[in-house]
Amino acid sequence: MEKVEFEIELPNGKGIKKYKSTELTDEQYGVAVQMQNLQTNVQQLANVVMEFNMKQDHFRLKQKELVDLLEINGANSGSRRKIEKP
Repeated sequence: MEKVEFEIELPNGKGIKKYKSTELTDEQYGVAVQMQNLQTNVQQLANVVMEFNMKQDHFRLKQKELVDLLEINGANSGSRRKIEKP
């Protein structure tokens, strides 16, 4: 198995220890590569979650803006109608 050189950081009880991929056994290297792939997936998901949260916040702000406008216009015109649920 041809190994690609990279560093991996792992907790060792006292902090973080760095390992070079070239120093790992084949089995350790295989697990390290899987960890790198998982980390990539985790980072992509974190980005999607962050974007979701930003869009959800934007939606809530617009929702509040509309509610405020409805209350202001309703108070000014006296014609505010309550929407009934079916």
